[in-house]
Amino acid sequence: MFTKSDFSNNTIWPCDTNSVIQRLPSILVKTDFDTINVFGKIQLVYKGWPLYYFGADGGVRGNTKGVSVPTPGVWPYVNSSSPVATM
Repeated sequence: MFTKSDFSNNTIWPCDTNSVIQRLPSILVKTDFDTINVFGKIQLVYKGWPLYYFGADGGVRGNTKGVSVPTPGVWPYVNSSSPVATM
């Protein structure tokens, strides 16, 4: 999890707090999404993996300025073939 308990890094790694799934691509299953409580905020998860934005992308779909975090050149993501997270 990227979230610090005081949310001091929330401008860089804001939690995806959108807990209402209205529409999904046909390849995804709505029951794979859920929410968790992170320091009092609700965060969206996919197959148990917490979902984040990268703040420097400005909320623009397709921007990948955070591609170097946590490893240069590797963008951590989840998709329909991702395993269920074990925490």
